[in-house]
Amino acid sequence: MNDFRKKQKLLKRIRNVSVIVMAVFFFVYIGIEPYLLKTYKSLNAFHLALFVLVIVVLAIVFYYESKFEKAGKFLDDIDLQISDAGYYVTSREEKDKESYFKAVFESLKNDGFKLNENVEIDSLEFDLSAYKNQEYVYVVKLDSTDRNDVIAYLDAARQDVTGVKLKRKGETVVVFITDKAEDDAVALSKTGVTVVTSRYNALSFYPAIVEVGTSKVYFLGNRVSRTQKLVINHVMNCDIPLKAEFIGKEKLAFQSELENDMKSFNAKDFKMGKYNER
Repeated sequence: MNDFRKKQKLLKRIRNVSVIVMAVFFFVYIGIEPYLLKTYKSLNAFHLALFVLVIVVLAIVFYYESKFEKAGKFLDDIDLQISDAGYYVTSREEKDKESYFKAVFESLKNDGFKLNENVEIDSLEFDLSAYKNQEYVYVVKLDSTDRNDVIAYLDAARQDVTGVKLKRKGETVVVFITDKAEDDAVALSKTGVTVVTSRYNALSFYPAIVEVGTSKVYFLGNRVSRTQKLVINHVMNCDIPLKAEFIGKEKLAFQSELENDMKSFNAKDFKMGKYNER
């Protein structure tokens, strides 16, 4: 991954410099063109040079976009997952699912969210759906939460926001209040789903798992976003910036495994979809 990053930074620098040089060349040429016409009978050579310059710069930009842009964004997400705290600690004292749910319910209500209890979406029961502006929160209480639960409820929330509410922009957090968070569910707590609805609009969906018995909260906490704010303020009952006492010191096993896997990262395998599964 480090080698790929070095190549990406180098080519990005070349791309940026070439675009700047092209822009400067054009502005200078526009300014001196009247004087050139007085000196030269034909400016065909200058026009050809401009044409060649544009082709070269476009080729550099296209090469960068095709080989590095998508992979670079993917690695940005991976860097966040690897560098994030393994877990966070809620400030709430409730130790059972029902009491914790009521505390989250009241926090959202007091903040002006529109609340709907016991909502069925795609044959799945949510204990709560809430929304305000471009922020959406779904809450479900489960005895235990595994990978399949996270995937199923995230997908149901996505269908509700995009297909029923017909929203095209915003951030969604699906909160699992559970007695036991299985390891495969915890591994997914650092990932999300982004639905691109237009060139400028997108919807993001992220899970947050509260293991009430241990007071641990699993989510992508170092991604500055509305999702981060929703979880820290309403689920954990904390303020931003988060105090050190609420940040877990241990890393998760999957974070170490992910970091090790990324050491051999290359663009060819990325295009083949090797890194798309977890």
